[in-house]
Amino acid sequence: MIGFQRRRSACDQRPARKALAGALCILACLTTSEYALGWPNVLQDPGFEQYRLDPRGFYVPTRGAAWQEITLGRGSVQIDINDWHAPDEMVAERPLGFTPCTTKYEGDGPQQNTGRLIFQQDVVDPRLFPADGKHYEAWVWLGGAGRDDDNNADVKDEAGGWEVFFYGNDDPSTWNDAKPLEHHQMIKDFWGPPGSFVKVAGFGKIPAGTKGIRMQVWATTWGQASQPAQRGDFATEVALDNAHFAIIEAPNMLINGDFELDDRPAEFKGWQRPAAWPFPRNGLKPLDVNDVFDGNFDHGQYRPFYGARRSYGYVTYLSGWRKDAFTFGQYADYVYPDGTPLVLMFYWIQAAQRGGEVQLRLIGSKLEVVVEYRGEAGQLGAQSFWVEWPVPAGAAAVGRYDQNSGTPFCPRLLLDPPAGTRRVGVHVNFMVHAPYRDGFRLMNAAVDDFFLAPVARVQPPMLGYIDHMPGELPEQRRERHRLVAQRRAGHPLIFHRGAVRRAPENTLECYAAAIDMGADGVEIDVHRTRDGVLVLHHDDELGRTFEGHGKLRDKTYYELLQAKLKNRKGPVTDDTRMPTLAAFLQLARRRAMLIHLDVKQSGIQDDIIRMIERADMWDHLVEVNGGNADKIRPDVWNQGKPGPHNQVQLIPYAQNVPLWDGPIEDVRAAIDDYIRKQDAAGIRGTMFFGGYQHQERLAEIVGRKPIAGFDPLPEELRAWWGPNGLVHNLDKHEE
Repeated sequence: MIGFQRRRSACDQRPARKALAGALCILACLTTSEYALGWPNVLQDPGFEQYRLDPRGFYVPTRGAAWQEITLGRGSVQIDINDWHAPDEMVAERPLGFTPCTTKYEGDGPQQNTGRLIFQQDVVDPRLFPADGKHYEAWVWLGGAGRDDDNNADVKDEAGGWEVFFYGNDDPSTWNDAKPLEHHQMIKDFWGPPGSFVKVAGFGKIPAGTKGIRMQVWATTWGQASQPAQRGDFATEVALDNAHFAIIEAPNMLINGDFELDDRPAEFKGWQRPAAWPFPRNGLKPLDVNDVFDGNFDHGQYRPFYGARRSYGYVTYLSGWRKDAFTFGQYADYVYPDGTPLVLMFYWIQAAQRGGEVQLRLIGSKLEVVVEYRGEAGQLGAQSFWVEWPVPAGAAAVGRYDQNSGTPFCPRLLLDPPAGTRRVGVHVNFMVHAPYRDGFRLMNAAVDDFFLAPVARVQPPMLGYIDHMPGELPEQRRERHRLVAQRRAGHPLIFHRGAVRRAPENTLECYAAAIDMGADGVEIDVHRTRDGVLVLHHDDELGRTFEGHGKLRDKTYYELLQAKLKNRKGPVTDDTRMPTLAAFLQLARRRAMLIHLDVKQSGIQDDIIRMIERADMWDHLVEVNGGNADKIRPDVWNQGKPGPHNQVQLIPYAQNVPLWDGPIEDVRAAIDDYIRKQDAAGIRGTMFFGGYQHQERLAEIVGRKPIAGFDPLPEELRAWWGPNGLVHNLDKHEE
């Protein structure tokens, strides 16, 4: 089940950017089963997560964000899209987080609403663009309020899509959008249910000589009201999320998928016509539609649809008939391991221009695709897809404008062959449905460029913890340092690995419970994963507290997130996982915790230093195990020389104090006597260390009163991780 938590939307009021941002957050955990989406995405930050809330509460890009904002509209205002629906496929790509949006009526004039979003990203990597003419796939999810309506005197528009510019050099500073090698684009009016997202997808051929690409994704609202009283109805809304560009690293399983091997029209080399199964009809003979359209299918305005000589479909003046269809099909060998998913893509176009005449049809053709799976003994099963032309929900059946006409549409069908599949049959039924109406004379529609190939299975995102330090307001920082100084001025109580009798050791719940029991701080153990994430765990290997086996340093953090706690107790949940150092430090900032730092792994202290500096938390450190931390600990572990961080002021632990034996009052008297002697010797500050067995007793001895219950951990500590690293944080406050 998908749920959304309300997040603050914001509009940046700086003159250069008036940006609207809606934010969505998944509450329910995604399934842990594998899913197939597509080839590896080469875009950075595909979900637009490199945004943060500044101190004013406005969304702004983080420093070095991958996407460049071209414009976010001159008059964008706040909207709340938390009730919008995201399709399962969209959420499977990545849990939803920040979502840029724009909307609304904007002033007087013939074009009252011109809110728009345009984001741009350059990709330069010679390894991505080989010279052998590979294909690519691309998409972006377009959201809309469902108020697109081009069929009345007053036009309202919700539209968007993507554009890719291909360049023959690897220096983006020289790129000119007016002079690329080729320019491909997919543009669509929003056609989904109100308050939802649709996938504007496509694929194409990478031009020879490509060294880099510039991808733009955009969405726009537009309206024209002839009567002032109608302006209140122009509540158009659009949003963007989950951009994708990938190189297709697999050949087409179909023969003659683009029909270019045909020497004569309707030859269908490699195909069977009519289809072998399961359609009964085979009607009008398909025409060479390219000739009908004066050869313009392979020109820039139709790319990435790359049909050239042959594109099969219908062209006719309506003469009384209403429905007809023709079918074709092909079988391809399935030579992949059982469970390898497939994707079937193709292009469909209708109502294109011919001789300057725009065809005014909203419904002209339909497609039914049946994919058959056959094994050694015969048919194993099939998947059926009924594909409608993408018409906005507000459009009438027949109207003044054929929305989304004249541009290619690319259905993208994910296939799941059953075990034992050896052959895959693709069977297509292409239908024309053209009810006669006065004023509608010429009907045209065509399909082309069928592409069937395997895609890799990928793992779903896992809920983990942040790997950055969230932002902190100046007044929060001042108050935190005051509370830390107050703890240091007394006789701090430190719990080893947290309140281990209340929660599993080295979990965030365990550390928070220690403060609830009256401790001033905790001892932590730091390791680094194979992908460079600093995590908290005592042992070098999995197996004692978390399920699994193997050394932490040999695993990515995503792999560690798949390891569940072996023994649950106290406030931990099914989602409790091995925490990151960043998440702990943020919790320690919130609770003004003192920290005894134990660096378990050599070669990682520089990473720890950078994170502590970024968090401004040197005063939190009261003890450092120096074997792997000679740059941090400023005493004999550093050969008697002060370390580079001599702002670390260590506090000595109490020595030779009988904390565990005898009546509590006698122990308290011994502690008081010890402190008096320390003061007389000029030694200020003494810490008490609570191990496994004596934490409750020690808290009672030093007069600490525990807090009943347990406050839930802040949501800002959690983040979604994928196989390739951090997906996004649940909270958007960041330094």
